[in-house]
Amino acid sequence: MHRYLALVFALFIPLLSLSSPTQAEPVAVTDNTSTTPLAVKAELAMLQQAIDTDIHKLKHAKGELKTIVEYRIQNKTLQLRNKIKDLLEATPIDSAFLQPLIQGQLNYIQQIDSYIDDNIDKLEQQLGSGKDDAILLDISKRELDKDTYYKQQLETLNWLEQVGQDISEAQKSLLQILIARADMLESLVTYTQQQLQAAVDTATSAGKDVTSAQTSHVMMLKERLAQNSQSLNIDINLLDALGQDTAALKKTLFSVSGDITQDVPYSSVPKNYLRTGKNLC
Repeated sequence: MHRYLALVFALFIPLLSLSSPTQAEPVAVTDNTSTTPLAVKAELAMLQQAIDTDIHKLKHAKGELKTIVEYRIQNKTLQLRNKIKDLLEATPIDSAFLQPLIQGQLNYIQQIDSYIDDNIDKLEQQLGSGKDDAILLDISKRELDKDTYYKQQLETLNWLEQVGQDISEAQKSLLQILIARADMLESLVTYTQQQLQAAVDTATSAGKDVTSAQTSHVMMLKERLAQNSQSLNIDINLLDALGQDTAALKKTLFSVSGDITQDVPYSSVPKNYLRTGKNLC
């Protein structure tokens, strides 16, 4: 559970390697030309302050405390973004107030990519230590984090467009990233599918003599394939939203769906898995 929480929360942690956290633009609460209620502005300012405080705490937090702080950052960030969505639905839209607030969000989440890349680099340096299955699974989780970030980035660019900002160049840049990323993910999905099929064949051939290492390898490959496929699916949806032809990518995604849900015959599962009701799904 700790690893899964940490995975999700990584998406909201900007550049922890910096000497000081990057903060969003402060929310003005005394602008008389704005139509946004002062109470809402004060609430937004408090949310941002709480996020900044927890980011500072996160640099020194360890163990379970780190997970709790990460949860608070995720929770407060989602609250802040939901408040922005509400303000964008107001009539008239308070563009003068929202534009710098949204730009701050874009700057804020763009740094997440660098943080995740740094985390992936550190994981890759551990490969070859005899724990490659677990490390590659962690890497696939971080890659899924990146795709969730790209989803948020496109949403934030659309917000900026709503308040009158030209996003054409930023959108083109994101499109090029997504095209290259989808190509990489398609290859990764196909490769992992082949590895999974080979591992399943080996486990099935072993029958009741299958080892726990073999079943663990199958389980981790299935989870990696599921996460890689989820990443590819996010990128396909984003490319669709940007008007791209994704038919070939969707064909690849469909081709692996059966392997993600495929069971390994019970005859190839160690007895301890059967006794605990576990399987290789």
